[in-house]
Amino acid sequence: MRAERKQTEAENVEKEITKTEKSKNKDKNKKSFAKEFLKEIVIAAAIAGAILFFVGPTAVREHSMQPTVNDGDVLLLSKALYNDPQVGDIIVFKSELEDDNGKPMNLIKRVIGTGGDIITISNGKLYRNGQEIKEDYIYGECTGEVYNFEVPEGKLYVLGDHREVSRDSRELGAIDEKTVIGKAVLRIWPLSDFGRLN
Repeated sequence: MRAERKQTEAENVEKEITKTEKSKNKDKNKKSFAKEFLKEIVIAAAIAGAILFFVGPTAVREHSMQPTVNDGDVLLLSKALYNDPQVGDIIVFKSELEDDNGKPMNLIKRVIGTGGDIITISNGKLYRNGQEIKEDYIYGECTGEVYNFEVPEGKLYVLGDHREVSRDSRELGAIDEKTVIGKAVLRIWPLSDFGRLN
């Protein structure tokens, strides 16, 4: 009888030890899972941050670049690696204009001239350095009159493709290259118009 009792007690102790070990293993597994999950989140956040440092999405909230870019389009910008704006680039920059909340507005425009270029707009035509520029991308006519405006070094002369409604260098003057956020390279929304921007 004593032997049976001892055996039962030993079995109970063994069961308790097994339960404790299982519980410890479960806790270890939970901690290990939580650690791995947290590690994966940190890695994903770092990758996303790195990607957004080089490229980033922007939503268009204006009509001044129609028909090239429309209100509601979502574009992908080249940011960190974009440091040499060229004529024809479509850029997003921080302007001196303010939104309804008093914050600087980001505008999207096309680069028409860079430092040293002479810009003239006359009789609905655009001239850069004395050469008429054929603009098959604009909506309507090139409005306004500008005579022999020399773009200062480190500045850009920008215009919207929908010249009749665009607030651009004709009103704001040449913009500082340092205000450029990035170059619009890809339309990602709407999907029906997905593709590179020219």
